[in-house]
Amino acid sequence: MSSSGGSKGCEAARDAATSKLCEGLELAERTGMRFLIGYAHRLLGETTLEANPEQAINHFTKGIAVFQEIKTENELALAYTGYVRLQKKEGNIPQARQYLSRALEVFDRLGTLIEPDKVRKELDGLPRG
Repeated sequence: MSSSGGSKGCEAARDAATSKLCEGLELAERTGMRFLIGYAHRLLGETTLEANPEQAINHFTKGIAVFQEIKTENELALAYTGYVRLQKKEGNIPQARQYLSRALEVFDRLGTLIEPDKVRKELDGLPRG
């Protein structure tokens, strides 16, 4: 299979995942399942990041708001790191640094084992400015 065929396969899988996530989000909203609403928005932010950054911003923002509201801190920190990928893609390094710092603070406070090291490494890799 050529690399473009592989890329199209990934794109189709991403589109299918996005469609299923939208269905899940609709169900979660109908039934008031706040955690799943935030989770679906976080994952939709990830799946739309490359193809539709404006839509990704909307999903990350909604996911972050839900996780703050229901005080689901580990998921909140994961949503921050997803939002960081978007900010880096957009060239907004100060905003990326701010959200990575927030994520690191949450992960450290919760005693999360793996994520703090990943976030520190990503913070160290950001350009200073």
